Amino acid sequence: RVAAPAHGRYLYFDDEALAHSVSAVLNSSLVYLYFIAFSDCFHLSDTLVSNCPVPGALLTDKRLAKLNEELMEDLTSNAVGIAKVAKLFEVPTILSSNRASTYGGPFFAEITKALPKLAVHDRTVINAFDDADVAKAIREAGRKKRIIGGLWTDNCVMLPALTALKQGYDVYVLADVSGDVDVQSHQLAISRLVHAGAIPVTWLAVMLEWQWDWADTTTAGEVGALFSESMAARKP
Repeated sequence: RVAAPAHGRYLYFDDEALAHSVSAVLNSSLVYLYFIAFSDCFHLSDTLVSNCPVPGALLTDKRLAKLNEELMEDLTSNAVGIAKVAKLFEVPTILSSNRASTYGGPFFAEITKALPKLAVHDRTVINAFDDADVAKAIREAGRKKRIIGGLWTDNCVMLPALTALKQGYDVYVLADVSGDVDVQSHQLAISRLVHAGAIPVTWLAVMLEWQWDWADTTTAGEVGALFSESMAARKP
């Protein structure tokens, strides 16, 4: 019998070795979640602002603005998904923007709505881990694993991920919650992160690993609903 510390729940296993393995995962996988610079895209209108980063090719032609909006919708939807999951599993979470009043604009309202009790740490440094308030929140979280997602992949995600790796943390990058100015930049950033030791994941994979067993009814209902919503929203 293994206690899951965030809820005081118990899971039962016939195999003792498996039980100990799952215990180790639970004690570190209810992890510190970190959104970085998710506001580095100005407000969307009928035509997407030309320097707005998206997880795919950056399309600035008016005829392709619709596709840009769909890409941003997917990215935002994924971020909202992991935000809700982090809240459900009581995962320490940090939100951070970059120069919101002069450059990045306000943090995405869809995400702050999902996490209404969290303040957004606005910063000037590109590497969020160099910000004093963020660094303090990291220390207070006290977690060994860090899950990072945001814009842009090759700097605002890359730099703190590399810093965390150097400090000995396990780093997971939410590939479907991160975007860049074009496909190549995003893919090269993910490749560099993998070579440095980070592990790319998707938000659904994180959610289902945290759930682990559908027999655990403490979270199964809400996890199932989030999964169904995600499947229904997927475009053919």
